[in-house]
Amino acid sequence: MHFGIIAAGEGSRLKADGILLPKPLVNLGNETMIDRLIRIFMDNGATSISIIINEEMSELQNYWDNRDYSVPIKLITKSTQGSFDSLSCLSSTILSCPFCITTVDTIFDEAEFAEYVKCLKSTTSGGLFPVTDYVDDDSPLYIKSDLNWKIIEISDQKSDESFRYISGGIYGFTRNISKYIHVARKIGINRMRDFQKLLINSGLDIQMYPMKKIFDVDRKSDWVKANSFISRK
Repeated sequence: MHFGIIAAGEGSRLKADGILLPKPLVNLGNETMIDRLIRIFMDNGATSISIIINEEMSELQNYWDNRDYSVPIKLITKSTQGSFDSLSCLSSTILSCPFCITTVDTIFDEAEFAEYVKCLKSTTSGGLFPVTDYVDDDSPLYIKSDLNWKIIEISDQKSDESFRYISGGIYGFTRNISKYIHVARKIGINRMRDFQKLLINSGLDIQMYPMKKIFDVDRKSDWVKANSFISRK
């Protein structure tokens, strides 16, 4: 199974809090964010891993020279316009399905993620997106499903209690999504949330997969919380 990591952001909020390393190289426990994800993906049957970083990350560009992984690492160095642009670049390197792409700073329980990967490999839907009812985000993306967990609406606002869950920043697909990427590029989409809306509005059958706790590391306080979460697990 193929995995991808979006690591092309600037990490400006962490830098403002005094953490000056590129976000992928910030330590969580005894490993960097990027190595943590690579390890988790290898533990879950990764056959290859694609990673996108921005052109300004000089420290990260040479990081893999002295690393030895048991799976091929495909590195893309490109400053993108947004998270959708990054996903588009990654998906072009992944030639078979299913595949899973996540942002580099997404924190989750490893055992839950392993169960998710098993479900992704066996699902008959077009995709499976982890969600959480743990809301600790500056701009959460709310998800609504039917009784069979099929996503039927995605919104920037929680208009009613049926929008119980938010997006977890993990995207699993069992279908080739190149035609949707082409449409999104044509209409000028550059945010991942807008691409998710397009997928649902286009009729792609995507189910949500509830997980207890998923959050991002955007600020130093998130980094402290992430270290505590990982050490407990």
